[in-house]
Amino acid sequence: MPSKVLQRRAVGYVRVSVDHERKVSPEIQADAIEKLCAAKGWNLVHTEVERGRSAATGKKRPGLDHVREMIRCGEADVLTVWKLDRCSRSVHDFSVLLEELRSQDAGFLSCTESFDTSDPMGEAMVQITMVFAQLERARSSQRALAWHAHRARRGDPYLGRAPFGYVRARDEHGRPAGPLAIDETTAPLVRRAATLFLATGSMGEVQRFLGEHGYERWSQSLRKGLASPQLAGIRIVDGVPITGSWPAILDVETHQAIVAELNKPERGRGRPAGERWLLSGFLVCGKCGQSMLAGGHHQVKAKGGIVKRQRHYRCARPGNLSTGCGTTMAAEPLEAWVEAAVLTRVTPQLWRKLRSARARRKPRDSEAAEADLVALARRFGAGELLEVEWNAARTVLLERIAAAEDSSTMRPADVPDVRDLHGAWCRGELSIHDKRRVLTAAVEAITINRGVRGRSFVGNRPEDRVVITWRTTVCTAAAAPD
Repeated sequence: MPSKVLQRRAVGYVRVSVDHERKVSPEIQADAIEKLCAAKGWNLVHTEVERGRSAATGKKRPGLDHVREMIRCGEADVLTVWKLDRCSRSVHDFSVLLEELRSQDAGFLSCTESFDTSDPMGEAMVQITMVFAQLERARSSQRALAWHAHRARRGDPYLGRAPFGYVRARDEHGRPAGPLAIDETTAPLVRRAATLFLATGSMGEVQRFLGEHGYERWSQSLRKGLASPQLAGIRIVDGVPITGSWPAILDVETHQAIVAELNKPERGRGRPAGERWLLSGFLVCGKCGQSMLAGGHHQVKAKGGIVKRQRHYRCARPGNLSTGCGTTMAAEPLEAWVEAAVLTRVTPQLWRKLRSARARRKPRDSEAAEADLVALARRFGAGELLEVEWNAARTVLLERIAAAEDSSTMRPADVPDVRDLHGAWCRGELSIHDKRRVLTAAVEAITINRGVRGRSFVGNRPEDRVVITWRTTVCTAAAAPD
């Protein structure tokens, strides 16, 4: 009795990059695949349809991924498409797909092309066809770029989602279509945001203003949106402004003023943490030994249920052992306690020494060691000493010179030129930069130890958790007579 021939199971794949009346619609492709499978007596188990997906290399195509997964799982053993370029427009990508189908003992079938991938000539014809498909993809990209450049020179608006302050009608598929029109709800907010930014120069103020009106915008997208020439009704083509065909929300002068303010060199990428956080760079976590950084602001609930924003220092990233353990401490009480400790340690007498510190004359021990080093070098040059003897004696003499200089030399400290440090500090005459200069001259490191879990006040105060390591120069100057 002859063995029963197993019926092949086919899975169809349909793709269109853009739905257009001049394109072959997904319905036509799916109907052709269904008729071909019926003519061959195959069972069409599924037809995957992807709309708005490009076949270019690197593009995400979840529909094709699903079809490949069905073949890998054994749910189908033939991949059927209407045309080869519906599956791929890259020679490399199609070669990978073909090798994957071959490893699964699966076939490939095109409704409009006849290929036999089991024959070397047929496989070569597939590769040649893919070359032309990839060429057509490149030419299509060139045509699209030329079309967009023509629209830009003509002053047509950008396609896609309308900018903040505008609205655009949508087609039957829900995609943006039609001209830009002013949104009477958000356009007044754009004008007020532009006025606020020019008055304060702060993008944070603009962000808070929009947040109060129910429009949360990230700072980067807000920066790009507020500086966009679209708000002024213009497009920039090769550095030349072109008047657009849509109404403007802001005048050109306001747009240029916003761009000039954003491009000021002093704005840069924001001020460094050292210009805004007094103890940035000085703190060390007592738990893991990593540096504690400026941790930003977070909301805390104070007495009476009042929610306020509080600065805090943080041990790098929470939960990441390679970059920190996540230990935190509130910034305001910590900075106040450290300031008080520094002012207590740096007395008026010590401050005068730090301001007037000068390098003293080298002691006799240092001069004698240098003379011995010169004599030793002469003996080594004359061949009286071996290299091992020269290195050993030279190391000893260099250590003597360094020890003598460290014990007797106090180098001038980079401190503010202020006569009364305590008075200037308390009156608020010192900037954060000046205060950090004082800390640099006096403090080696500030260690933050672990606090007590819970809401216990005792054990979480700065005096319970913080240990200051003072610089040797400060300790030496404090011990020396005035």
